[in-house]
Amino acid sequence: MKSSLFLPGFVLAMPAEGKNVTVEPAKTRRASAVAAVLPLPLLWPQPTGTGAAMLTAYRIEDGLTTTSSLIAETAEARGPFWIDLCDPSAEERHLVEKVTGLDIPTREEMVEIESSSRVYQDGNTLFMTATLPYAGSKSTPEATAVTFAINADQLITVRHGEPLSIELFRQRLVKDPAIGASPAQALMTLLDVIVDRLADLVELAAGEVDTMSTTIFHQGISARKSGDYKNAIKKVGSTGMMIAKVHESNATLTRLVYFLSQCAAVAGLSKEQRSQLKGLGRDLRSIREHGAAIDNKLNFLLDATVGLVNLEQNQIIKIFSVVAVVFMPPTLIASVYGMNFSDMPELRWALGYEFSVVLMLASALVTWGFFRIKKLL
Repeated sequence: MKSSLFLPGFVLAMPAEGKNVTVEPAKTRRASAVAAVLPLPLLWPQPTGTGAAMLTAYRIEDGLTTTSSLIAETAEARGPFWIDLCDPSAEERHLVEKVTGLDIPTREEMVEIESSSRVYQDGNTLFMTATLPYAGSKSTPEATAVTFAINADQLITVRHGEPLSIELFRQRLVKDPAIGASPAQALMTLLDVIVDRLADLVELAAGEVDTMSTTIFHQGISARKSGDYKNAIKKVGSTGMMIAKVHESNATLTRLVYFLSQCAAVAGLSKEQRSQLKGLGRDLRSIREHGAAIDNKLNFLLDATVGLVNLEQNQIIKIFSVVAVVFMPPTLIASVYGMNFSDMPELRWALGYEFSVVLMLASALVTWGFFRIKKLL
């Protein structure tokens, strides 16, 4: 059995895995009622991680954002302004190529690192690939390549992961259909959401660094509890990996923004949108600077954590060394009186045993007092 999500003017049916997404007609009154009850995040459910391929076309009809898996509808007066390919199958990719006349890059082509493969112009269409961080199935942050293809008629995104920024853009698109007035407007809004998401990740990392600083320098960590400093080092490492993903994404987005600014006329950007693009460039520089500052703090915290553990371990070793030195004089005295010589007057004393014990204790106390005076204990 398939479940349905209702949006104003249509019902988006979610069938079983492996089948295409379909759009079924629904009464506007019923759809509006359900949409009013459900919170916005539920209208766009989080990815389930099943790995099912998905092709979604977005249109603006009667002032509302509608979606469909059908992109070759000849009866439409206006084609979709945004085609989103999430982990597309070969058939879906060929279908989009047939309808749009564009050469959609494969997953292998998207991960190539040379600039000529990441940003280029093919006819009247710009192809730009950026790396976006996302929360994968593992505990460590991951990154996925996302390709943006834009011309005067359409915006096409190709991705093989579920970045949260894409989901946030979907929600904003449903809330404000004016974003879909043109592919250029949709792209600028999407880039703005992506940059905002990067800034959120940097702010999250800064908060983690502050928490770790409090734990390390105020609460302290004990070398006797190996779990304490292991957890501290793990937190530093995971935060550092997240910042590394942000740096990687920032570098690709900076290149994308520069290329888009150089080819703004091809993408159909207005003067206001070009000015907005410059603002995104400044935001990316600010994110890079904050990320570099967090990197320095993480390196300092890592060095401080290892240094504190070493200091505590050295303190423990010092205690053992002092104890060994304190018991050296008593050991010497015991060794002297343990020699088997026949002519040792003390062996015939009535108080010889008590004398040797007192002598050993006195030598130990003198040595201990010396270390206390030198403040070595």
